[in-house]
Amino acid sequence: MVNLTDQKQIKVLDISDRFSLSPHKISDVSSTDGAGRLIESVLIDEFLFNYWIDHAVREVQITEISEV
Repeated sequence: MVNLTDQKQIKVLDISDRFSLSPHKISDVSSTDGAGRLIESVLIDEFLFNYWIDHAVREVQITEISEV
């Protein structure tokens, strides 16, 4: 995020907020990480979000955001 322009940082934060409200509805691809967690990937605008859902604490853990 530090390398993004201020406008793109705001955009990523806005997308993250909207995305966290309904993470089950928008996943494009899924895989499994080394710990056995289901890692979901979704492309929103020009950003690829990789995340997993921690059901125990009801949180979305975003592991990576890449600009495409």
